[in-house]
Amino acid sequence: MPPGLFGEAYLNFGALGYLVLCVAVGLVLRRVDRRFQAGMRMNSMQIVSLAVFGAMSLHFIRGEFFSPFLIFVGIFIGARAVVARIRPRHA
Repeated sequence: MPPGLFGEAYLNFGALGYLVLCVAVGLVLRRVDRRFQAGMRMNSMQIVSLAVFGAMSLHFIRGEFFSPFLIFVGIFIGARAVVARIRPRHA
């Protein structure tokens, strides 16, 4: 079983690496949470981005990177195309 993202940070950089990663993940998740809390002001692309990021963040935290990243990019590009297609155009 792989050590995961936090285990990798500790194994590669020691306690300081672990603490830096904890702070970085906390800051990213705080920003995502604040976006979610302000959900009524979000446009459709921001909502899709938040949903995709939320679903994929568990894979990143578990320690995988490349495969979830490719899935994230594919879903994000597809969702962006769908949102652009269904968004009403202003004349």
